[in-house]
Amino acid sequence: LQRMENEQKLQELRAQMLQKESDLADMKLRASAYEGKIAELESLLNQERHARESLQRSQDKLAEMNRKLREETEASVEERNRLIAERDRVQREVETQKVAMAAMEAEKVQAETEIRIMREKHDTQRNPNVNGSGDAASQDDESEAKELEVIPNAKRIEETRVTMVSKNESLQTKLANLKLELSSTRDPSKMRDIDRHHEYNVREGNDKYKTLRNIRKGNTMCRVEQFESM
Repeated sequence: LQRMENEQKLQELRAQMLQKESDLADMKLRASAYEGKIAELESLLNQERHARESLQRSQDKLAEMNRKLREETEASVEERNRLIAERDRVQREVETQKVAMAAMEAEKVQAETEIRIMREKHDTQRNPNVNGSGDAASQDDESEAKELEVIPNAKRIEETRVTMVSKNESLQTKLANLKLELSSTRDPSKMRDIDRHHEYNVREGNDKYKTLRNIRKGNTMCRVEQFESM
């Protein structure tokens, strides 16, 4: 009788082992997708930094050309026409950069939303289920100890799971630090509409498809109108 009970317990442990292997494989897939999305957002944040710097340079150049046009009252018609043509070229460049920034902001909102959903799902599935009986915890501990003794792979699977959880937490910390670094480079007194637009998107839950549809409406001047005060 004891032997039959032991064999039954062994079968149960093996079934649990198979389930854990399946759960681990699923966790690896989710972790891979999560890491990919983190890398995508990190790339977007870096692109945003460079795009913001480029836009700032273009806007400074445009302001300088407008200043010259105001001051060059005695310039020849030919010289003023040259300045106006150059000013208009820079203006178009600024408008193009603003449209690109808007699309980039929309993609960033989408990536942040997907990461948040992944993280929430991970947190929900992270804690194991417990039985409702009073001695469930002690029974689970005993079962886990026996499993580690009977099935060597169980320890490896658990170590892998813990490592992956730790790695995900490390990625979250890295992402938070990167976003903090980007925020620290902004001068609150010079906060531009593109920043406010992004914060609005985060609050409203706008994804990139919804935002891009709005951007594509109308002609070029209309598309950038919402960013003209940047």
